[in-house]
Amino acid sequence: MRVLRATMIGLVMLHGIEAGSALAQRIFWTQAVETPKEDDRIELRSARLDGTDVQTLLVIEDARLPSGITLDLFEGRVYFAIECADECTSGVWRVNLDGNRSERIIEVPVVGIDIDPVARKLYFVTWVEPEGRRIWRSNLDGSDRQPLVTANVRGLALDLVHRKMYWTTWIERNLVRANLDGSNVELIAEFDGVSGFVSVDALAGYVYWPAGATVQRCDLDGSNKQSTQAINRISAYKGIAIDPRESSGDVYLTTWYDFRSSQRQIVRFAEQRCFDNGRCWFDDIVDLPVASREVGDLAIDLWGRGQGLSLGDLDPLTDCLAGPDVDRTTECFTSDYDGDGRIDLFDFALLQRHAEPSR
Repeated sequence: MRVLRATMIGLVMLHGIEAGSALAQRIFWTQAVETPKEDDRIELRSARLDGTDVQTLLVIEDARLPSGITLDLFEGRVYFAIECADECTSGVWRVNLDGNRSERIIEVPVVGIDIDPVARKLYFVTWVEPEGRRIWRSNLDGSDRQPLVTANVRGLALDLVHRKMYWTTWIERNLVRANLDGSNVELIAEFDGVSGFVSVDALAGYVYWPAGATVQRCDLDGSNKQSTQAINRISAYKGIAIDPRESSGDVYLTTWYDFRSSQRQIVRFAEQRCFDNGRCWFDDIVDLPVASREVGDLAIDLWGRGQGLSLGDLDPLTDCLAGPDVDRTTECFTSDYDGDGRIDLFDFALLQRHAEPSR
């Protein structure tokens, strides 16, 4: 696979930060840019959700084929992967959300990534020898790596509520899930079209993935599969991120290729209306450089905060967990533990961390 010039690949949505924060409601992505010396470089960029205020946060020289990206909002860091395998810089980096203090934590080609910010674990996908085509789990600094599943994986996303991981396969065009330790592997859906990456909204109960020119979703067990596509473009899509807020409900995508404009973009559409109708208007958010040739992995953050963990008042949680025969995922997940004015997956993360401090 040759150089992908101006390749846009990872997208992460960050929302719920206090008004006035420089990081409020921003998306993050990486793209490969051709240099005058014909040695590509990877740029980590961010923008507001409407595509304005685009900023370059970090540059990795002599690198191409950017891949997965995700956020650790407990620590305020971006993790992103580079998958090139022939005499170029590859691996996984982590960096503060403002682009400072970057470090390379894995030095082999990596495709998909996601993190469990409660258990403090990184999940990542390798695709070349000697690591082979596998899903791995490690500490967040890349140490203590454990192989979990051998598979031809493309996109990877975690469901931290139900303790599952989901992935799409590159050749077979399947949607698969397993427990977070790699056990109980299940093929839950099949699809046509070029395999895209995958995103999970665990609280809403949906899995999403692009497949060629369509965007698909199904229930967490693979049932009730739906599909939608744009009425204003002829594009193939690769990466996907979901804004889970009730006030928004938008799906963000990167285009693999747009056959009308011959340009790659970040686009979005209104989730429920588009899946109900099967077709709808996709809005352009960010135009990528004309020279871009391919798009890749996308990930979404559901925690709702990017400036570190705020425990807030945990008394209601402590009281709930002290009760007899408590189901943590239903009975205790009813309070705004972080004090941000809503009950969301970030509160669930606090619940998990408080209930299982040794993890």
